[in-house]
Amino acid sequence: MRNDRKLIAILFLILVAGGLGFLLITPTHAPAPTQGVCSIQLQGRIPLPNTSGRIDHMDLDSSKQILFVAALGNNSVSLVDVTKGMFQGSVIGLRGPQGVAFVKPYQRVYVSNVGDGTVYVYNETSLSRPVVIQLPASSGADNMRVSPDSRRLFVGYGSGGIASIDTISDRILWSTALIGHPESFQFDSSSNRIYANVPAGNYVAVLDATNGTIISRWPILGATGNYAMAIDQVHARLFVATRSPNEMFVIDTATGETVTTFPLSRDSDDIFLDSETGCIYVSAGEG
Repeated sequence: MRNDRKLIAILFLILVAGGLGFLLITPTHAPAPTQGVCSIQLQGRIPLPNTSGRIDHMDLDSSKQILFVAALGNNSVSLVDVTKGMFQGSVIGLRGPQGVAFVKPYQRVYVSNVGDGTVYVYNETSLSRPVVIQLPASSGADNMRVSPDSRRLFVGYGSGGIASIDTISDRILWSTALIGHPESFQFDSSSNRIYANVPAGNYVAVLDATNGTIISRWPILGATGNYAMAIDQVHARLFVATRSPNEMFVIDTATGETVTTFPLSRDSDDIFLDSETGCIYVSAGEG
């Protein structure tokens, strides 16, 4: 994860998202890490001036070490220099920014707006006069993922849907309806599939990333509230956190079968996988 792992302690703690705690997990299929390698320490706090309300997703320009933070409750995106530990400014006038994705080859910043179902596309240099992409819904634009070749952007939206956007033309390639709002989803470049949590159906939807066709639905048995997700492509494992009960489901992506489950802290919100160390970090509202 390059320098990204050093930011894990910052991603939630520099913000006003108090009350979140981290549960550190080592997957059973990974080599046992050296003692203490999974520990995290608070590196500092970076205030976000004139920012109030809920903070949501974020993304990093790793070259410039600029963190883009969706300040949902403030209708803005904050820019943070994580090397200097300084707030750099804000992009304002958004409509409930929930997701942020930085596409490095084209120096573009994509922002999904929950308020009107749009994706704003900014040139990183100017961060003004965005291209506006209207998704097939009037609200609910949320999570985003960028393919490894940076040519496709996937975004979850509305009462149930995922769309693919061509990052060269900024046009929608396809959109697929789901029975409920997709929460966390992951792109698997090894199989060209998208795995999406659909809490309304209590399953993981498996989509073909080329055309959006739903290939399969993997049920989450004995639990509900499957919101957070992470993927380990090397070991073909999908990690899905549920909220009732509070458990981690480990799914074999080759078969869709649940390999094991284990308990988590209450109200899991997101999962971070460090492929270098084999550690998993789970942020949870329990604190």
